[in-house]
Amino acid sequence: MGKVGQTTFIGLILVLAITAAVSPVFAGTVDSQTLLERTMEYDGEAVIYVGEVIGDIMRRGEYVWLNVSDGNGAIGVWLPAAMAEPVKLAGEFGSKGDYVEVSGVFLRACPEHGGDIDIHASQLTVLQPGFTTTAEVRSDYALGAVVSVIAALALFFLAKKKTRSSR
Repeated sequence: MGKVGQTTFIGLILVLAITAAVSPVFAGTVDSQTLLERTMEYDGEAVIYVGEVIGDIMRRGEYVWLNVSDGNGAIGVWLPAAMAEPVKLAGEFGSKGDYVEVSGVFLRACPEHGGDIDIHASQLTVLQPGFTTTAEVRSDYALGAVVSVIAALALFFLAKKKTRSSR
């Protein structure tokens, strides 16, 4: 290997070493059940968590709280408001929230947030935008509700009539 080859090789090694030193190393994607069952193991570790944004998008000054559900559980995510700007829709009745990937540090007892479990995000990517859904009213449920109301009213008036007749 010539002098130019050695210099190039050493330069490449230095670039890789510097990149590895400054880039956070994230574990593979982890689900809520694993995080909640193995809090001690993941405490303070970099994680990748994927799920649907649900509930409210709660702005707290320059930061935002998101609840992200993977279908088995939800984890609170704390991130700068600017990082949360791509999130447009949180899931609730009548909508599916944005599906996101969050990279950050998992804390089993966050000292900054009253000892709660959370993830302090360093990156958020919207994988799939949310959408509104149509809530279909089932006719059998509607009929059951009407019958229940009629039965309750009938019982109310019967009880009232019995009370009057016993006076």
